[in-house]
Amino acid sequence: MPSLKAVTHVIFYATVRKVYGESEWKTRKHGKENRRI
Repeated sequence: MPSLKAVTHVIFYATVRKVYGESEWKTRKHGKENRRI
């Protein structure tokens, strides 16, 4: 049986992906939105 912590992470990431969308979440995850030229 998976731990509560693992289940919480899965639910969190699934929710974030729904809110931000796949591509925008990848950008935020890698911090590209903070880079300015």
